[in-house]
Amino acid sequence: VLFRIEEKNETIHNASSVHDLLNKIIEIGKQGISIQRYKGLSEMNSEQLRVTTMDPAVRTLIQVKLEDVVEADQMFTTLMGSRVEPRREFIQKYALQVTNLDIYGS
Repeated sequence: VLFRIEEKNETIHNASSVHDLLNKIIEIGKQGISIQRYKGLSEMNSEQLRVTTMDPAVRTLIQVKLEDVVEADQMFTTLMGSRVEPRREFIQKYALQVTNLDIYGS
């Protein structure tokens, strides 16, 4: 779950994609809502983590298979490592080639 929508009456909705978020906003009438986007697990308190990530009814698990462990390690280091410059260079080099960032196909 990437987004949490809270109505003024404290009703809470969760959305797992921008498309889902927009549908829920339309559904609840766009009145009196607050939208929070989660960029990482560390931004959530324990209750938010439970309802958005750990609850089997709403979570999505995907199996990751690595064919080339060395290449995968290099990619993770580039994209998730502490050094900003390699990540920036990668993004600048490939940003215009991206056609689909949705790995879940929704």
